[in-house]
Amino acid sequence: MRKRASGASVWLREADYGVSSRFLSLVRAEPLRKLHLVDVGCGWGRVALLLAREAKHVVGLDNDRAAIRTARRLATERSLGNVKFVVANAERVEYGQWRPGMVIAHLCMSDAIIERASRALAPGCCLAFVCFHTDQWKETGKVSRFAYSEERLRSVLEANGFIPEALEVDTEVVRAKIGCLKDLRMPETVKVMPKGGDMAEGLATISGAIGMTTMTVVEQSGARIKPVSLNGVAPSPENVRKGAYSLTRDSFLVSQAKPSETVAKFLAFVRSPAGAQVISANGAIPVN
Repeated sequence: MRKRASGASVWLREADYGVSSRFLSLVRAEPLRKLHLVDVGCGWGRVALLLAREAKHVVGLDNDRAAIRTARRLATERSLGNVKFVVANAERVEYGQWRPGMVIAHLCMSDAIIERASRALAPGCCLAFVCFHTDQWKETGKVSRFAYSEERLRSVLEANGFIPEALEVDTEVVRAKIGCLKDLRMPETVKVMPKGGDMAEGLATISGAIGMTTMTVVEQSGARIKPVSLNGVAPSPENVRKGAYSLTRDSFLVSQAKPSETVAKFLAFVRSPAGAQVISANGAIPVN
């Protein structure tokens, strides 16, 4: 039996508690009362102290001595005798000496940590974590080595013997930063789709599902997805052109001020009658 991994990539920290509730729900689904936990990159003990009352024993690791001192003080103040904080570099120390039944990491993740968790955990045990998503570094153009895309994260986990059980983008932490959505509580019947492709697949395969997508996706679904009218107005090209159907969005092609010859030819094709025909055939509306 191979080891298991549950994780979520996030863009922002949750506003109120600083801990992803999705992450906590995954951790609490395990038999914590029977488990020794190792919390890597624990900082001042935010997660370790939170789970200490639920787990058999918790060891928190961090190389920040001041943070560890704070964590120890808080553990004493809260009369938590089953939690221990150790000054250690999570990317160099071996976790096996604490015999963990679960390794947890909240916003502290790297290939080295995954490798050490794999060596320390017995088959069937779980690595649960939250890490930053590569999309957070889109504007800077330089991605942090601690950030992962879903694809790379899955590859690293599987290379180290883990079977990913829950690997997803945590949209809840994004909603917490949006005023009108901050207090929104999603019922169990609502499934958040972080990507357009996930939404398209869900609409096409889940009976009775309703969600927002594009007419291009509808057109390419082979009649598996049916468009819904808005205030009695169907989302047809004719209704969009005359402004009767207002829920639309524009798509843009952006190039350098002086595009290369190949790019210039492509842009010319997009603007041509032949290009307009291709755009229309895929459910979109060409604009000159």
